[in-house]
Amino acid sequence: MCEVAQWHPQYTHADLEAMPSVQFGIIHSRLSLGEYRRHLPTANTLAALLNALGGKGEGEGKAMPEHKRFDPHELLPSYARPEALYRGLPLTPAQCVAVMDAIADRELPSWAVQHLATVMPLAQIMRLGGTRSGKAGEERDGFEQLLSAE
Repeated sequence: MCEVAQWHPQYTHADLEAMPSVQFGIIHSRLSLGEYRRHLPTANTLAALLNALGGKGEGEGKAMPEHKRFDPHELLPSYARPEALYRGLPLTPAQCVAVMDAIADRELPSWAVQHLATVMPLAQIMRLGGTRSGKAGEERDGFEQLLSAE
């Protein structure tokens, strides 16, 4: 409630307490959109700088694949990510993380990965879900196998 009162000085605390919860929820959800607008230029600059320094992987001198590039939206603070960014996507960022963990641990059969690719492009799943190594002690994790097969 204090966040809304801080960013919308036209409302007093008494007004906010008397406000219906639906209306308050709409006003509160718009705060993240304002923070998004405020932080996006910095995130764009930071993403460009990190991509110029080699992206998420080791700089091998070759063209960088899309999943190893930093996206400005993943560099935003959590409170500056409005829900509208992910509206209409078949998988949420949390589901993309779960998919990437399952691929790295070799828990998904190849037909499931192929089906996921028809639902949402794998490059987008990798960008939203991130990448990680498989279980300790394995030479190559499932994620590396997936990329080498492409």
